[in-house]
Amino acid sequence: LKSFIEKGGTVIADEGFGMRTVNTWMQPYDIDFKPVVNAKMKHRIYSSGQTVEYKGLFTKVYPVKTNYEVENAEVLASFDDGKPALFKVKYGKGEIYLSGFSIGYGYYTDRNEAYVKIVEDVLNTVGVSKYRYADVKNGLYEKRLCSKAGEMIFLFNATDDEKTVQIGEQGYLVDGVGKFTDGILTIPSRAVS
Repeated sequence: LKSFIEKGGTVIADEGFGMRTVNTWMQPYDIDFKPVVNAKMKHRIYSSGQTVEYKGLFTKVYPVKTNYEVENAEVLASFDDGKPALFKVKYGKGEIYLSGFSIGYGYYTDRNEAYVKIVEDVLNTVGVSKYRYADVKNGLYEKRLCSKAGEMIFLFNATDDEKTVQIGEQGYLVDGVGKFTDGILTIPSRAVS
């Protein structure tokens, strides 16, 4: 990870980063990731309704809240008690985002817009653009396989409702489940096109 970040990579380190090896709990107070991050865990508790604020968006913290003390970091989000909740540390040509709350688990739990915005902002800083047709909040997922010859786009409808998508690609062939008429792809419930 150190070499990856140093060469320009970006890492999102969720709450609890560096606390375990494959089968052993590590000393939890000093994150062993120097010189990339010099951080200490000051306090870690199960959340009982605490919140975090990111760019005016608020969400509950699931399942654990950790207060970190991080050197040479920019604070991007705060807990409701004013303590920092999300840090950005630059190292070499890259950066690491260290979170005192679980972005992944939190999103899985309640799909709050704050979690989406955090990840979207991080991805935008490294030049990863949003999928063209995905609507994750409403159960439509997109994956692409890319080569020099072109792209294969897979749309996954994870809902119990039929979904329609306006396809704007040039030179395409539609295959799989669903129907395609006049640039509109209709994907049945729980299907892939």
